[in-house]
Amino acid sequence: MEKRRLLADVTSLHKALHGIIDIDVEPYVDFYKETDHYSFRHNDKLTLKMRYARTNVLKYTSFNRVVGTWNSLPLSIREATSVNFFKALVGKLFMD
Repeated sequence: MEKRRLLADVTSLHKALHGIIDIDVEPYVDFYKETDHYSFRHNDKLTLKMRYARTNVLKYTSFNRVVGTWNSLPLSIREATSVNFFKALVGKLFMD
């Protein structure tokens, strides 16, 4: 069940970032920029930064919960344009 929830969260983030669903992710996630001092390993446009959460409300939102998992996905999976293809690749990765 935990893997299904994680797959659903990652898929929702993928849909939001690729404009498939109309959710503005700007208030919930930050992207690494070239000016970030500690972004040497984060050189792609789809790597997210964990936002500081003062409250549990933000801390346990699906967007904040999924940042680590999202960043651990290979860039080729994160850039997938088809939702079904994305879900198949992530599902295969999670099952291994």
